[in-house]
Amino acid sequence: MKRTFRIGGVHPHDNKISAEAAIEVLPVVETAFISMAQHLGAPATPVVQVGDKVKVGQVIGEPYGFISGYVHSSVSGTVKSVAPRADIAGNPVMHVEIAVEGDEWAEGIDTSKDIVKEIPYSAEKIVEKIKAAGVVGLGGASFPTHVKLAPPKDKKAEALILNGTECEPYITSDDRIMRERPVEILIGGTIMLKALGVDKGYVGIEENKSAAIASMTEA
Repeated sequence: MKRTFRIGGVHPHDNKISAEAAIEVLPVVETAFISMAQHLGAPATPVVQVGDKVKVGQVIGEPYGFISGYVHSSVSGTVKSVAPRADIAGNPVMHVEIAVEGDEWAEGIDTSKDIVKEIPYSAEKIVEKIKAAGVVGLGGASFPTHVKLAPPKDKKAEALILNGTECEPYITSDDRIMRERPVEILIGGTIMLKALGVDKGYVGIEENKSAAIASMTEA
């Protein structure tokens, strides 16, 4: 097999101890603290107040500036506070505190398990809906996806690359989602191809992820 790069640098053990553990849905917490800084760029501006009732999927933070993103509630309940709290790095970041009550979902959210493969929207509408959904990258930068899909007018993307590599030790989320949800990944890739106006797409998967390769290839 031809290798593009010579071996160099530090190569720790993979330690993929959760690779064979299926994706699970965690139990709902009693109190949720939702940060307004879940993306690169300016934190979102809270649009709820103490005492407001919120539902799952409801917008609780609006983007502030071009590189910013919407933040939605992941629970339903009552807003208890809107105030700065220390993030994982110890920096003060605005959070919305919600006391969880029930499991009410915002109107218009499709909670069915049916997979929809048709893409009836224009490229512009796709980017608009991605922005409204608050989609951001899941790497270290959490870069807003709608910005990635809107290159400068004088630039043109040649291809889409879906990054399924997991170079860091321990993490296995990409591996598991490629094994368990390959059809959804390919539909998402097709949506992004249409948004970018390109017809070539590639998926990068490390050779040590044979199950993910098999799953994606079959899909």
